[in-house]
Amino acid sequence: MRWILNLVLLIVAAGMTSYFTSIWWSGLVVCFLVGLLLKPDASFLLGFLGIFLLWLCMSFFLDIQNESRLSSAIAEILPLGGSTILLIFVSSLIGALPAGFAVWSGRLLRG
Repeated sequence: MRWILNLVLLIVAAGMTSYFTSIWWSGLVVCFLVGLLLKPDASFLLGFLGIFLLWLCMSFFLDIQNESRLSSAIAEILPLGGSTILLIFVSSLIGALPAGFAVWSGRLLRG
């Protein structure tokens, strides 16, 4: 239960920080601080899932707002076969990997 609470806290804090600062890597600072202060047990997984879910939801929300115009154009350029769903999933994976490493780094720094 504590693990799920840490995950929700991470998602909310990183989402609010990213929203108010408009800097994509500001969520990584929050992830590092969560790893440093809370010392979670499954640190990499916590950061990875937290930012993956946040990035996935935000991407779907933005994709729906512009009727998939931008994502379909980018999906045509990249070797994704024009799939906007696959583009959102891949971009969420790319955003989640540094977040997992950030939480893990904070946990290792604390010891």
